[in-house]
Amino acid sequence: LLRAYNNIGAKELDAVSKTFNVYNSWLRQMYTQKNPAWFVLNFLKDQQSAAMYMTGEKGAGFALKNLTKMPKAMSLAWAMYHNKPMSAANQALVNDFRRSGGMTGFAYVGDIEAKANQLQGALAKYQTWGETKSQGMKALMTKAINNKFFDYIEALNTTFENTTRLATFMTAIESGASSKEAAQLAKHVTVNFNVHGEYGPSINAWYLFANAGIQGTRNIGHALFYSPHKAQVWALASGAVMLG
Repeated sequence: LLRAYNNIGAKELDAVSKTFNVYNSWLRQMYTQKNPAWFVLNFLKDQQSAAMYMTGEKGAGFALKNLTKMPKAMSLAWAMYHNKPMSAANQALVNDFRRSGGMTGFAYVGDIEAKANQLQGALAKYQTWGETKSQGMKALMTKAINNKFFDYIEALNTTFENTTRLATFMTAIESGASSKEAAQLAKHVTVNFNVHGEYGPSINAWYLFANAGIQGTRNIGHALFYSPHKAQVWALASGAVMLG
């Protein structure tokens, strides 16, 4: 913890890794944030991993109750993304979700990288293609994927990304958890993209979605072998295998 707090051991990317990271960063956006088909695929994937995780941590009853929260969570996630007005109770819930840290970086894109992408995209919209061309290939790729069409696709993908986390937060609060406990459950219900090891940035620069693959494998292993309700997880996993 002390090493992490003082940023000890953080690996600075070398020139070659930085070049690969620029390309992989663009690929991560195109496969996820800017992908018109991703919100459906990502939502289905999230439901599978969330079912395993929540069954292991809180039991099958909690996982089933969480499914009933999806419609409301999706509506609130869309309103939250667009800063639309909502009832006082829903606004308080959303504010609590944000303040407590239930939200995380977009799927496969960490918070810092996501913010950098947003800033670069906003700047690209106000530049001409001629101005962008003089700044190199990275600037051209950024401008190409920042327009009204991709803005709408990103809104859909971000909404679906936050739906599972917000539903988990709501279910945990109703089950008596504190805001902090509910937020931690929401962050870890799929993959927590705020977390990576000391070599995480270097590995992610070379291997696309490396952090997601590592955490996903770890989460399934934890649910099967170390969670409080691992017997229920085994039953769930066995049923899924038998169904094909």
